[in-house]
Amino acid sequence: MKETRGEKRRKDKSDRATVDKVLDKKTLKVLEKLEDRGKLSNLEGSLCTGKESNVYLAEASTALCSKFIKNKYVEAEEADNLEQMIPVVVKIFKTSIMSFRDRERYIRSEKRFQRFCTSNSRKLIKVWAEKEVRNLKRLNNAGIPSPEPIYLKNNILIMSRVGNHEVVAPKLRDAIIEDIMGCYLQCVEVIRSMYKRAGLVHADLSEFNLLYFEGVVYVIDVGQSVEIDHDNAQSFLIMDINNINNFFSKKGVEVIRGNDLFEEITGNVIPPYLKDMDIVKDVFIPSRVSEVGNLEDLAAFSVEKKDYGKTEMSLEYSDASEDEIENSDTRLEAMEIENTEDAKEEKKKRKKTVKEMNRIRRASRISKKEKKKIFKKYIGMKKKRR
Repeated sequence: MKETRGEKRRKDKSDRATVDKVLDKKTLKVLEKLEDRGKLSNLEGSLCTGKESNVYLAEASTALCSKFIKNKYVEAEEADNLEQMIPVVVKIFKTSIMSFRDRERYIRSEKRFQRFCTSNSRKLIKVWAEKEVRNLKRLNNAGIPSPEPIYLKNNILIMSRVGNHEVVAPKLRDAIIEDIMGCYLQCVEVIRSMYKRAGLVHADLSEFNLLYFEGVVYVIDVGQSVEIDHDNAQSFLIMDINNINNFFSKKGVEVIRGNDLFEEITGNVIPPYLKDMDIVKDVFIPSRVSEVGNLEDLAAFSVEKKDYGKTEMSLEYSDASEDEIENSDTRLEAMEIENTEDAKEEKKKRKKTVKEMNRIRRASRISKKEKKKIFKKYIGMKKKRR
């Protein structure tokens, strides 16, 4: 039956029903519109299914563009007036399952997404898709091999395909690698470049999120990538380094020690008492003076260093003399004494103010009889008037 103009269409479970856990009515409608306009064609079956999205092969017009993404092909076409179909991948984020619940922690501490709603699952998916586009743009601008975003609408992201019309680039896990050592060094360079040039940590880097095509390593799945000042950036970076080292060590590569890579990438120095052990993602390494909790680490903070446009105290540990260490110890102790004295003074002031407030409160108290009189006088009169 056709619904009349005055009637509202009733929504039921069929509106949220999905195919392949991603293709609900809204998503299918967007894809159908793109096909009707001739901007998308040859949409094939699912290339791969992940925990957060499905990826499909297709061909898209170079004239395809959206508000959020500036398409480089459109600018080139204005000069040439030539529209052509190029191989792309269509990434559709899942809407039918709540796989994004644990993803809130990747967005919560991000300065770029502080005002976004994360309680609504559909809104969270849109934020996640936008976050992936923003991160891909950063990688593209930094010259890191990665797909280029072309179109974004709701939970649909269309990107350039790594490969060509005939061949799709395999994941690093499934790729046949001739120069295994060169491939490992490329992966290390990816981590370093993401941190230093793009200001990002991948946060899920492994052989599953890297593609290998014609001797080049490409980065994919950067939706969870965080900025380097994120609360968990340090632990994510350590996890990425360990994942890459574990994969290539199984292939027989003599990998660089994780501690050395961490120090070289971040510019921080691991404290002496952690030097003999391999750091893991849960370890805490202070990166500024305010985070130092003991006297042994104080000597590590000696040189002010600029990194990625920010000035902060770096961990540069030098073999200081005993006198220097003693002086630093006495300075720290003096600071602690001053802090304790200030705290005592503050405590006394607080006690005085609390006492004064209580005295004023007691002075302004009235008895129950007086309260009743006031109630009868003012509230009672109003009731009589009514």
